[in-house]
Order: sequence, then structure tokens, then C-alpha cells
Amino acid sequence: MYQFYVLEIQQLTPGSFAHLVHTESDEDPDMARRKGESKYYTVLASAAVSTITSHAAILCSSEGFPLMHKCYEHEAVTEE
Repeated sequence: MYQFYVLEIQQLTPGSFAHLVHTESDEDPDMARRKGESKYYTVLASAAVSTITSHAAILCSSEGFPLMHKCYEHEAVTEE
């Protein structure tokens, strides 16, 4: 079994973070990697349009080696 991790990091407010871990696995190493990349891009699709100050994703191997990473920074939304 091969497994990949997608770490999702959200900065909700200055000093306040949320961390989510997604896993994807398969018996075939290539399919496991593709499933991991699919989840990575799904997280980034949400991050691109989110209103969270900072929204990032990291794709890692089961050994913890980072394979891809991206972060979207958004202007803080202030209520009037």
C-alpha cells in the first residue's frame, strides 16, 4: 500500500490556525500519487477563492518528503 498526505493549513485570524490532514492511498504507487495530487488540487481550488487570510496545501510522501506546495494570501475582510 502506498500513501500520500495533503496537509492543509489555514490562517483564520492573526495567530489562529487550523490544520487538516488528508490521506490518499492505493496498491499501485502511480495511482496513489495521482490520488494525492487530485486531493492537493481540490484543496487549492477551495483555497484560491476562500476568504481565509492564508490558505495553503502541501503534498507529502509517506516518508514526509514535500512534493508540491502552494499558498494563497487573501486580504483580510473587515466589516464596516
